[in-house]
Amino acid sequence: MDIAPPAGTYILNDAWLGLNALGASNLHLRFWWSEWNDETEPQDGIYLSDDGGTTFTKVIDLNGASFTDLTWRSYDYNLDSMNTAHGLSYTANYVIKFSQYDNYYFSGGNDGFLFDEISIDQPTSIRKIASEKLVIYPNPATSQLHVNFGKTLDLASIKIKNMLGETITEQEYQNCSTAAIKLDSEAGIYFLELTSKEGVQLIKFSKL
Repeated sequence: MDIAPPAGTYILNDAWLGLNALGASNLHLRFWWSEWNDETEPQDGIYLSDDGGTTFTKVIDLNGASFTDLTWRSYDYNLDSMNTAHGLSYTANYVIKFSQYDNYYFSGGNDGFLFDEISIDQPTSIRKIASEKLVIYPNPATSQLHVNFGKTLDLASIKIKNMLGETITEQEYQNCSTAAIKLDSEAGIYFLELTSKEGVQLIKFSKL
């Protein structure tokens, strides 16, 4: 992902992916990304729009200078979580924008982003658990978060994710109706994602 400006001239490179996502749920954005001699700029990253690109919200930073050149990395983000965190919604004019800001191009300085296998998909066999069954407390939390499943689950997985949809911690539980999760992350907004044979439930909470 790069174009050929005059050497030393900064320019913004964008790639837009438009979706008719009206009424959608549980969508995942998956892709492979690599960088080549890229310097990190504030514009670098992934943005979402629910108004056809009239306005965009940055949801993922892609800090090229922090990574090894030409090393491919796989990413999987839950768009539902991102929409909730940033006050967005699925619409008929939903846009995902990949952006990179730089002053050299590949053949003129080997400088830019590479993307591959970009996909939007919906994991199969997923249905939401009724929200009243799942309870978390306290909220805001400090060092520990308590979870009440509302019933005994044979097997359940709990993930704590940040506002970018990145998994901070993950743990499995067997034949349990409650769980206590230690929180070591910094203060901020997080999501608890409970997955069992009954489906998936996502709850937003804050940590002090």
